[in-house]
Amino acid sequence: MSLLTVEQATNFLNKTGKRGSKTLSLLGQIIKSIEVYNTDIGSELIKEDIDRHEYLLTKTYEDIITKGVAEQADVIELRYLRNRIIKLANKVNDYVKLLKDVENGA
Repeated sequence: MSLLTVEQATNFLNKTGKRGSKTLSLLGQIIKSIEVYNTDIGSELIKEDIDRHEYLLTKTYEDIITKGVAEQADVIELRYLRNRIIKLANKVNDYVKLLKDVENGA
């Protein structure tokens, strides 16, 4: 994940003023929440979430096909993991978009 240079941030602020300040603040907030996934333990945790989601998705569909119904606890956990993975992906996407805006001086 790339970081902004002081020159990029300064140029961005000169062009965008108060709006730019809010964007940089948001970048700082987002990066704090996604930096953890760049660590060994963080990447292992997200991998475990994705693996567990894949397992539960397969199990749920197999249960529906064979039993006609899935375990409620599995469905609840599946939804939780799906939402958690989507939130992380959205944070990463937001960060990348805002970072590009700043780098391009938008």
